[in-house]
Amino acid sequence: MGTNKWVRLALNGGRRVMAANDDRHDYFDRVSMPICGVDLTGEITAWNPRIAKLSGISREDAAGKPLVEFIAPESKSVVQNMIKQACNNLDSTKLVWLNAKGNGCSEVLFSASAWSNEQGSIRGCTLFVLDMSDLREDFREHEFINRPG
Repeated sequence: MGTNKWVRLALNGGRRVMAANDDRHDYFDRVSMPICGVDLTGEITAWNPRIAKLSGISREDAAGKPLVEFIAPESKSVVQNMIKQACNNLDSTKLVWLNAKGNGCSEVLFSASAWSNEQGSIRGCTLFVLDMSDLREDFREHEFINRPG
């Protein structure tokens, strides 16, 4: 399954579960992938255990801070634009650099989608995160195996 299709499935599934569940923090904690949520200003409102593990930043340390505080300088404007687009109901997916506490930077795929309340008002956005480092290793291994003599 291609990455774009995988991300679309994750986002669509996330919308259904969040619409059926008032407590999105409970949903975020059950998701088996790194995920975070931000409000309309880009401040972190949700940070699940998987993104805490990936970034080395605890939920307590992330809560209420601007997401871009944890993004590498060269990716800050990309993430700010993604949040703005998602808050205008335009989904987007981009490769960005996440600052990982004590581990330098990790290349991740962020997929942002609007999060709405029960009345349909956009309250912020949800960001699904895919760590690209493992995939990069898989690609390198695959290229090595298939490289001619």
